[in-house]
Amino acid sequence: MKNQSEKLRLIYVPFLIIALCIMIGYTYLNWLTMIYLQSFPIKEKIVNNIPPLIISYIAVLIWLRSRIKLLKIGTIGNLNLRITYSFIAAFAITAPTIIAQNYMVTATGKLTELDNIEQIDGHVATKYYRLKNYYVDKNDFQTYTTTEVTGKHSEYLNIYVFIVCPLLPSKPAFYEETDKGIGHYLPLLVIDGKPYRNLEPSAIPTEKILSLTKLSSYAAFQLYGEIAKNGAILLTTKHFIPVTKDSVTKERTFLPDTLKSWLGYKYTDCISNRISNQEQEKLIKTFRSDCKKNFELKDISRFVYLKRMGISDEIEDYQNAICNSPLIQSSKIVLLPINEPFESRNGNMFSWIFISFGIGALLWLLMILLPDLKNENLPKQNVKKHGNNQE
Repeated sequence: MKNQSEKLRLIYVPFLIIALCIMIGYTYLNWLTMIYLQSFPIKEKIVNNIPPLIISYIAVLIWLRSRIKLLKIGTIGNLNLRITYSFIAAFAITAPTIIAQNYMVTATGKLTELDNIEQIDGHVATKYYRLKNYYVDKNDFQTYTTTEVTGKHSEYLNIYVFIVCPLLPSKPAFYEETDKGIGHYLPLLVIDGKPYRNLEPSAIPTEKILSLTKLSSYAAFQLYGEIAKNGAILLTTKHFIPVTKDSVTKERTFLPDTLKSWLGYKYTDCISNRISNQEQEKLIKTFRSDCKKNFELKDISRFVYLKRMGISDEIEDYQNAICNSPLIQSSKIVLLPINEPFESRNGNMFSWIFISFGIGALLWLLMILLPDLKNENLPKQNVKKHGNNQE
């Protein structure tokens, strides 16, 4: 019994103190620098995961490694048990600390009420928003596709399709007119940057066309004004000049960069990385097409609140999709629609902080109770004094 109490005093209690100090201390430091002061533009994934792992292992090496040497453990084959004990102790501290960071980000996120999305720049950036008035312009969605090789032997290929669409203060008035059949019947034709009214694409020889891009009525209206209420077709040609003289002056109602907020949606799939590149390209193209069809059928007009994306790998992918739009030349705000009560945003994360810490603490307790102390016959003061020098 004396032996067990000595192990608790010399090894287990210091482990608990180190673990609690790291969990509380790093969580507060993370909140202060990254959320409250916003001092460093670092990706959330890195801040929440990498430092806890490094700090935990360094703390174990500095304050716990010498105490692990008090246990009668050596090696099993090529496995050094002392190193194993150190890794497990560091992991037992790291796991709840990482969960605490993710909980802290969501728990401290403020919900800002806005009349419409144009007010978002007039407030300090927060994690969550609720809008009273808005319109999701589903016609102008943009996509970006990327892949990632995963698996122990690189046997999987993950496919990610990111879709964004503009979030507007209200439904544009010209949409109402277009819905009623008011306005020009033909879309505006833009040939090599010059707009032509009442000119059909069929008037241009196919062999002269290098590229063709269709714009929705909203996108065309923002770029070319009233003459493009029914959309536009952008053509790049081999120096083709139309016979018609019915060209118009390009009118822009506002600069494209004023469109600042976009809703983001993500689709994922996994295929084999063992198949040929041709088969992979075919499956990726099919999946991308299915995602677009799914998005077109999805009702995205209703959501409870919006989550603003922070610095991350995913926001870069969303912004790559945004940059495909003719309405914008730089990255803007990406908001994810959430369809659940705001109070449910944390899920069971808070409980899992204690569950993971309890599992790690119990595992560490069993690990130190099994072996004996090398200095079990020495007085307590001698164990403390000579513990660091014994092997």
